[in-house]
Amino acid sequence: MSFKNLIRTVCFVLIAFLSVSVPLYAEDDDSLLISAIKNDDQNKIQSLIDTGVDVNAADDYGLTPLMHAASNTDDPYVIKVLLEAGADIEAMNNRTGTPLMTAAKYTENPEIVRALLEAGASLSVKNDEGETPLMYAAENSNSDVAEMLLEAGASVDEADNRGWTALMCAAFRGNSDVVRVLLEAGADVNVSDETGITPLMNAAVSRNPDAVRTLLEAGADVNVTDYYGWTPLIYAVYQENLDLVRVLLEAGADVNVVVDGESLLMWAINDNSDIDVIMALLEAGADVNARDEYGKTTLMNVVEKGNPDVVMALIKAGADINATDNEGYTSLMHAASDGSLESLKILYVLLKSGANAKLRDAEGKTALDIFESNSDYMPGAPYWDLVEATYL
Repeated sequence: MSFKNLIRTVCFVLIAFLSVSVPLYAEDDDSLLISAIKNDDQNKIQSLIDTGVDVNAADDYGLTPLMHAASNTDDPYVIKVLLEAGADIEAMNNRTGTPLMTAAKYTENPEIVRALLEAGASLSVKNDEGETPLMYAAENSNSDVAEMLLEAGASVDEADNRGWTALMCAAFRGNSDVVRVLLEAGADVNVSDETGITPLMNAAVSRNPDAVRTLLEAGADVNVTDYYGWTPLIYAVYQENLDLVRVLLEAGADVNVVVDGESLLMWAINDNSDIDVIMALLEAGADVNARDEYGKTTLMNVVEKGNPDVVMALIKAGADINATDNEGYTSLMHAASDGSLESLKILYVLLKSGANAKLRDAEGKTALDIFESNSDYMPGAPYWDLVEATYL
């Protein structure tokens, strides 16, 4: 190649290079803006904006600078600066929603929310799950933000794709302050989702007695059932929360509600619930002699579980110690069929409490016959007590 042709080639390359539109800032300036926002470096933020940085450039997660500001800064000035620079106030990201939704979900400063509202942020916008800014505020347990959104016109009973309202979200978080704010705004206290879950049930799951009381005072149905037949009391018993159980019982919860074919008391015992919860159910009038589909009483189920303390509690509560199931088994026979140490203790308790050892099952066997046919049985004081009670 001649020198002349070399010069011509170099010129063509330079012309082509200079013809390309060169950005005014480096490729990582957008991440620098987000970094400045996270560090609350207002001078850096303003400097980057002045250089012409794209204020709507999202990060790898689809979060815009305004979304980061909504969740990271405590100064509404940053929000205003970004908006004045052209930040999209309705940009949507399915992780956090719009900037307003992001602020409602994460910020502790209501003024951040106020700045977005004053700039015209939509209150009715929803993400793909159907969640609104008010629901996010409820999930964040921020009563001030929730109140601000309501005053701005947020719909208090708007539901998401599951059928959850803001009240259901607040109840699930167990935040009685947010629950109260929503109720005062007219929230439906007995609203239910697609599975029949109500705010009171969610509050029971949250294990917060105050939230439960607040809902009850507002007229929540204490005996409402969900799709599975569970009531708020069942949820409280499942949580083994004695305070919740007592609050609901005092409000008139049905202590003899049926759960999966069993009485609540029997279900609680079979679920190994706390003894104090079981005692609370007994004190509230739980049917101690309720039976399951096999004719077994609550006492029989406890005997099979091997819990002497609960056996004593049921006997004191009036359990029929000589009742028989569909096979003719008594509680004593159920105890005799298990050779464990706990069963021996229960044998002793039953005999001392007046169990009739002479009764026979459908095959004509006594408790002693059943005990002796058990390969795991251990002869001892309870055994000889059983022999004596059978033949004397």
